[in-house]
Amino acid sequence: MPSPLNILRRVRRHLSSPSLRVAVYPKVSWYWKLIGFSGLVGLMVIFGWVSFDMGRQSAGFDRSVAKATEVDLTARIGRLEEQNIELGRKAVNLEGKLKMALSAQNKVSREMGALSDENNRLKEEVVFFETLMTSGQEPGGVSVARFEVNSLSTPGEFEYRILIVQSQQRVKEFNGFFSLITYFKKPSGDKDDIVRVSEPKANDLRFKFYQRAIGRFRLPEGGELVSVEARVFKDGMDDPLVTRQVEFNDLVN
Repeated sequence: MPSPLNILRRVRRHLSSPSLRVAVYPKVSWYWKLIGFSGLVGLMVIFGWVSFDMGRQSAGFDRSVAKATEVDLTARIGRLEEQNIELGRKAVNLEGKLKMALSAQNKVSREMGALSDENNRLKEEVVFFETLMTSGQEPGGVSVARFEVNSLSTPGEFEYRILIVQSQQRVKEFNGFFSLITYFKKPSGDKDDIVRVSEPKANDLRFKFYQRAIGRFRLPEGGELVSVEARVFKDGMDDPLVTRQVEFNDLVN
């Protein structure tokens, strides 16, 4: 049976105003909170990575195979870089050989040109000696062994080459001169007749066996060359000792 004191306490508790309940928790330091938060984040990251890895494996992706493929590709890249370096060396070597071959080709071309010039000179010498053998048949033993007229790059300008020999009297020196006569058509607009122009200055000849001469002449602007005649005179003679004419069709352009 409850005592009067307990009954009084119950009545007092019912009659008094209700009070709020207060919960008391122990104080937790901030670093423990930070450690706990970091652990929670780490667990979430581990869980996410495991889920991602399991998803890749379920989709057919194997990390070990990818790693092996990466290693294989790296090795291939290394081999290709080595091959590229080797090909570069070969290219430099071939370029050097090509330069040497081009230099040798240019040298051969120059030598061929020199041989061609030498061949032409030998042909000229053959003509020269053949003429020497027969030049005694010419009056006075003098003849024009070679006479050429070539056009130059300048329009209306020409170059001539002449070789005069004698063989009838070898002990005496030939003294005389030669002159050129050019035949050409007048420029368009004038009458289509041939104009004869003699070279005003004589070319002296003083030789015992032969003499070569090279010179140039120019036609009036628009003139068309027809032929060139060379006349060889002996001192004291008014008539030419020998003549040689080159027609237009025989000119070497």
